[in-house]
Amino acid sequence: MNKQKLLTTTLILSVILSMTGLSFKVSASSLAATSPDLGAAASFSVLGKAGVTNVGNSVLSGNVGADSSITGFPPGTALAQVLAPEVNGAEADASTAFDNLAGQGPGTTLGSDLTGANLVPGVYTVPGVSLLPGTLTLDGPGVYIFLTDGLTASGSVNLINGARACDVFWHDASSASIVGGSFVGTIIASTSITFGDAASLDGRALALTGNVTLINNNISGPSCAGVIPTDVPTDVPTGVPTDTATDTAAAATATLLPGISNLPSTGGGPIQNQAFPWSLVVVGGFSAMFLALGVREYRRTHLLK
Repeated sequence: MNKQKLLTTTLILSVILSMTGLSFKVSASSLAATSPDLGAAASFSVLGKAGVTNVGNSVLSGNVGADSSITGFPPGTALAQVLAPEVNGAEADASTAFDNLAGQGPGTTLGSDLTGANLVPGVYTVPGVSLLPGTLTLDGPGVYIFLTDGLTASGSVNLINGARACDVFWHDASSASIVGGSFVGTIIASTSITFGDAASLDGRALALTGNVTLINNNISGPSCAGVIPTDVPTDVPTGVPTDTATDTAAAATATLLPGISNLPSTGGGPIQNQAFPWSLVVVGGFSAMFLALGVREYRRTHLLK
């Protein structure tokens, strides 16, 4: 009877330790950040619900949109100017993407000053007013999501080892200000976005309820592989004036802002410091030992009588 109890206990311990090993494996793999579906908002360099105001020769590679007021184009240039009601779908898609980004947090909490940080892909919460007076380095391919509140940037973002501007997203719970320097990523702010004189952005500036203010800014990209739409002709029709032909060819070969769709809205922190899982080796070893003892006891009890 004691041998049967020992056998039962050994087998139970073996199963429990095996399941524990599985749980260690699951918890060791952090969930990665995923890009939100920007929908119609993907084609906009600048989107301001309450309006867009430009001073000087700002250059936008994509569309500029607002409900009712877009001023300063020209002298500013953009792919197209879009007002309500045509812009409303893009505004709704930007709001949906904003919620998607928030749902992936909180991720890893950082200090308010991002200067000098070297980060791998993942979700980061930056509490309070987020400052970037220096250089932030994003290291490696993957999606970067920053949950901020009052972003103020005058420095730059350095992309290395496969990091791309189209994979960087800034979710700001209030208003963002790109004072100067060279910034990177899609900024979606709850209220407004303000650019300082000559500040540049490799990305998008999408303001959900307020306006976007521009002063001699260059907003391009975000840089990723461009896609030429099939419904835009690449050949110049016969008889088209030279200026129109040039515009047609430029529109056909322009690098469009990519939209990313059909991606799961799972959350998680950054995948980093993934060392070899020695815990699995230890747990697996104990599991094997208890299983071997259980088999030996079973043979002694039932087969050697």
